[in-house]
Amino acid sequence: MRIPHPTRALALFLLPAALANLSYLSPSTNHPHFAIPGDHSPPSLHKRSLSSSQPLTFTHGVASGDPYDTSVILWTRAVPANRGIDADSHLYRPTQPSACVAWEVSDTAEFTTLVAQGRTATGPEVDYTVKVEATGLQPWTHYWYRFTSCSGDGPSSPVGRTKTLPHPSDPMTNTTIRLAVYSCSNYVTGHFNAYGMSARRDSVDLVLHLGDYIYETPFPTTLPDRIPRPLKDTIQLVDYRQRLAIHRTDPDLLLSHASFPWIAVWDDHEVADNGWRGGSGASLLRILESTPWNARQAAGLRAYWEWMPLRRVAAAPSTRIWRSFRVGTLIDLAMLDTRYWARDASDVPAPANLDEERTMMGADQEAWLEQLMAASNATWFVIGQQVQFSALNESAIPSASSAAYLDGWSGYPAARRRVLGALERHAVRNPVVLTGDYHALWAADLARPGLRGYNHTTGAGSIGVEFAGTAVTSPSGYGELGYDEAAAVSRRLVQENAVLKWAEGYYRGYYELLVSQEAVEAVYWAVPDVSRRSGEEREIGRWTVKEGGRRLERPFKAVREGAVQVAEEVGGWARGGDVVERRPEGEGSG
Repeated sequence: MRIPHPTRALALFLLPAALANLSYLSPSTNHPHFAIPGDHSPPSLHKRSLSSSQPLTFTHGVASGDPYDTSVILWTRAVPANRGIDADSHLYRPTQPSACVAWEVSDTAEFTTLVAQGRTATGPEVDYTVKVEATGLQPWTHYWYRFTSCSGDGPSSPVGRTKTLPHPSDPMTNTTIRLAVYSCSNYVTGHFNAYGMSARRDSVDLVLHLGDYIYETPFPTTLPDRIPRPLKDTIQLVDYRQRLAIHRTDPDLLLSHASFPWIAVWDDHEVADNGWRGGSGASLLRILESTPWNARQAAGLRAYWEWMPLRRVAAAPSTRIWRSFRVGTLIDLAMLDTRYWARDASDVPAPANLDEERTMMGADQEAWLEQLMAASNATWFVIGQQVQFSALNESAIPSASSAAYLDGWSGYPAARRRVLGALERHAVRNPVVLTGDYHALWAADLARPGLRGYNHTTGAGSIGVEFAGTAVTSPSGYGELGYDEAAAVSRRLVQENAVLKWAEGYYRGYYELLVSQEAVEAVYWAVPDVSRRSGEEREIGRWTVKEGGRRLERPFKAVREGAVQVAEEVGGWARGGDVVERRPEGEGSG
């Protein structure tokens, strides 16, 4: 990924903010040599190209992300129309043209007034993606945005809506901030119904994505309307671009991106299953294509950088995605990279995994996280990260290869101890860990190693809480057993793990967080069928942590493991507030 081109990189840094397409630039503000190399500068460096007249095709909608209180990143893909470009192949000739793209932001849906606007350029070097920063915005405000050709010829992009964060000093009193939390969307295993749910209800302010936005494998290809591109594992840059592009044809994913700003991090499948900084599982195809691991990793992360509305951050000598956000004085949000920044090899069994030097994040990311903890004065300190943090006994899961999930933090116990120690050392007020990857819904208290000082009945001694989400479409390790069998596994998991308060592995779905000064409430949603596009969902669980409580509480009655946990009759379905049978006729499996 590192191909120095200092002259070009310097010219890019000198671009006016309104002209800079961030897709061309290095993801790292202090490493310009990561910028896209080439024998010519992007056309945005040439004034005459900015006045060229050509209509554009906006092939994959719009998106926004990484909001601050006064700025946000805007994204689209703009391909010159009628110029012989095969927009779906993501293969380009050196002579294919660049495009001049204009963008505008309004505080009204009708665009009666513009609060920000600019022009930039894109081209085949970045897969015709466009990524700009809209600045000068007001805190905690909705905005609408769109893209057009610089000449105004041809159609505009779809209109997107975004929202800035509150001012860092805003106490957000009497305000509830709502977040939708997603992970693990495999195109071939189902429709991305979950992404559309929050958008259709317009129920959140912001989306957090905790990784596995795409999957590198084309299998299992079982749905005739979900055939992936390419029909092979992703290895080369063009492969990852094609896979991202086919994901972005899903209407519910497009709707979510157009409705809310996203804050996202990658997990392993953005490159390869169980990946770490030095490799992944064996790949015969990678060998056949003569592609070393570092080239494959660079291709996957480069494509992700192009296609996601990510903000540039300062970095060390690699591609960095870990970063933080301040949501008034209500939330300090730290988004981690537990995968490709510095992780040691995955799936290492004991006693080798007990090595005190083993790391998930690397010393620099650990130090950064501890500095955030030390400086935090927010009501809630939220850590968004990829893999299971709690130390759970998974013997109840038939497919588990060991009692400990070694691809999660249980494979790096010393690293987990360091994080828990830092939370206690800096007396972080209300720690909340958000977890993806696991393909099951669950909620747990965070206890010290060995459950030291923890009372599993009252929750006393808990350091904080962990909310884990199931997959958008990817199957659970025990959900495919069937409803009753999955419920039995969930019951055993809760019985055999003192910190685990609830688990549900049968359904696909997501969860929403309702964050106020008084409490954080996690609302778990199940999508009963992903084999077809559907707007059906059901609320199946609620868990609350109160300010200063540091432990999970139920908003009603006692828990029953492995069943839905809504309504006054625990175990009943809720649809529109009415209790119905637990398992409606024709219930599909996720």
